[in-house]
Amino acid sequence: MTLQGWAVLETEEDLRMLFERMKAEFQRLEVDDIVHPLVSAEFVTPFNILGTAESHIYSRGKRVAEPYAVQSTLMRCGNEWRIATANYCVPLSTRGLPAALMPPAFPSETPLPSQGGDDASHRS
Repeated sequence: MTLQGWAVLETEEDLRMLFERMKAEFQRLEVDDIVHPLVSAEFVTPFNILGTAESHIYSRGKRVAEPYAVQSTLMRCGNEWRIATANYCVPLSTRGLPAALMPPAFPSETPLPSQGGDDASHRS
């Protein structure tokens, strides 16, 4: 989820597409450091943690994007903790990152007919 809307990554292809888009944007911005200080973490249940961090992105010691909040839900699956949801509060004024996070459609999405928009099946 971003300020632009939300999408469900359903397949490995979806995840790979997002990874490649973010990697390309970070290369364009010459990112060499990302810091995620934890703001809060709370056990909601013994198998569910709700955490909030703030992302800071740097190139050669200089900030290249406004800091933004990330809220994550972690779920325990057997002996492992996995990220079940991630909500990125990336300011729409941040160059490049909102578009990298929210492409017009992921491979698993079926575009809906629209009147000139890029709507997809999981978009709000």
